[in-house]
Amino acid sequence: MQQLDGRKMTFAPVRIRDRSGPRLLVRVVRNVRAASDVMLEWPGRGSAWRTAAEVISEALYGRETPEAARAAFLAAAEEAGVLMVDVD
Repeated sequence: MQQLDGRKMTFAPVRIRDRSGPRLLVRVVRNVRAASDVMLEWPGRGSAWRTAAEVISEALYGRETPEAARAAFLAAAEEAGVLMVDVD
């Protein structure tokens, strides 16, 4: 099966902390491809990361929805301590 264009598989934005440089940056992830790319940079790879990697991969091949990929990505971001929660 051919991989789909994950950039077109959008979902509600997820804000995460990017600790890759000397300054704290905020990244906004809006699609399945970006979620996949961001997760490859994370140093910690716990059980939520492994689940998210699988679900995101399935979404890239059309076997899961972008919403399922987002939910798994949220859990992995929370596990990694990078999820930013909006405070109103």
